Amino acid sequence: MSKVSVIIPTFNNADTICRAIDSCISQSFQNIEILVVDNGSTDKTRELVLKYTDRRVRYLNSGKPNRSRARNFGIKQATGKFLQFLDSDDTLKQNKIKHDVQILDTNSNYWAIADAYEFISPIFSEVRHIDVNTKKLLGHNIFHTSTVFMKNDNIKFFNEELSYCEDWLFWVENFHSKKVIIDNEFIGCTQVVTGTNTMTNQKKMLEFQMIVRMIIKNKFNVHGLWIIKNDIILMFTFLICCKKSNMFDKIINEFYPIYQLCRFLLIFPIIGKMIRNKVSNVVETNDFVKGKE
Repeated sequence: MSKVSVIIPTFNNADTICRAIDSCISQSFQNIEILVVDNGSTDKTRELVLKYTDRRVRYLNSGKPNRSRARNFGIKQATGKFLQFLDSDDTLKQNKIKHDVQILDTNSNYWAIADAYEFISPIFSEVRHIDVNTKKLLGHNIFHTSTVFMKNDNIKFFNEELSYCEDWLFWVENFHSKKVIIDNEFIGCTQVVTGTNTMTNQKKMLEFQMIVRMIIKNKFNVHGLWIIKNDIILMFTFLICCKKSNMFDKIINEFYPIYQLCRFLLIFPIIGKMIRNKVSNVVETNDFVKGKE
């Protein structure tokens, strides 16, 4: 039976870490190891994790706070054939791992699978589907981290210099030219947004979204109207929300023709107001994180 390594990075998540671990322990597929990688918590996270007597639960400490470092540490410790990443405030549905193992075991030419997921916030809740056109991953992040289940084979590690959107670059570097199954008929996990993210964090995420898009643009040759439209949407959002970004000049230089177009359109009152309202709605619902247009 295939073994699965579940990697849970955590930092001061005492309020939610047990919920995440319990969702792993209750999986209908039992051949798993649960690697809880603490990256510098100062609350009771360590104490809570060490209370588990289930031998499949392992507490690891990756040192200083860095989410990518924690995930990379977990990858290096993982002994499973497959990897399941789980954010410490998310939960897995009971049959998630069983469902994904069965599909990848019977479709060996596929590298990963991503399922639909339940999104819960203080404002609303909904079932979110993954874009079946995986080439759009080159333009924006189409995955929520906990939805992806992948082979543990020749992994390219997370970029530890990125504070946000590091998962997007990870997916691109590991899945480019690989086959990924999208199963929107199955709901695999629940993402819980508590509302603790501040506007400052949202602005930083938008900034890093442009930085990662810049890295991908320089690394992979992508052409077509769809990527131009994608970058225009990203640029509008960036200009409206991140005018004081530290990376502003570098990003503008990289996307200068698109920057000029967006800046020109924002001059017109009616068009500018319409675009600003659209951007505001996208940011308020956190849709910019997953690239929802």
